[in-house]
Amino acid sequence: MNKAELTWIESAGGPLILLEEQLLSHWHGIDTDDYDRACGIDDYLGLLDVGSGRALVLGEEPMRTAWQPLSGPAEGMLVRWQWADDDESVVEAIAELSKVSWEATGIVFDLTDNSLVLFDAACPGDDPDCNTTGCKLNIVLKEKRYLIETAHHTPDENTALFLHRFVIRG
Repeated sequence: MNKAELTWIESAGGPLILLEEQLLSHWHGIDTDDYDRACGIDDYLGLLDVGSGRALVLGEEPMRTAWQPLSGPAEGMLVRWQWADDDESVVEAIAELSKVSWEATGIVFDLTDNSLVLFDAACPGDDPDCNTTGCKLNIVLKEKRYLIETAHHTPDENTALFLHRFVIRG
């Protein structure tokens, strides 16, 4: 893996949310209580009802976030950069996943559409300006149901990541 494979997004200071593309028009951002509901998630992950589905909220502190595809029982993971010297340090840390201790979050993320978007909760989901400024990350998943597992990965004193793995649930 090289650093060109990770595409990072950041929020303006609030949480990021992962939402099915077909539900984007139901998210109205900072101009409604949607943003307040997202900010009300007081853990690193939480679920919110949005339209006929649910959004996965990346709560707590805002962190640069990327999607990393995986193979095996997990289709991929969200990589949240708590601290690191540079992109290369993060890539090296991700390469050491065998040392990671995963914990079940109890969160089951059910989907009706496999096309998802990760974006700043402050933005309306259908805001065309967000698409041009790079504050959205498109993710395609193969399955419809995932268990989310989390790990706080600190391979050295200069690198700390929060990892959220999407484990396929039949």
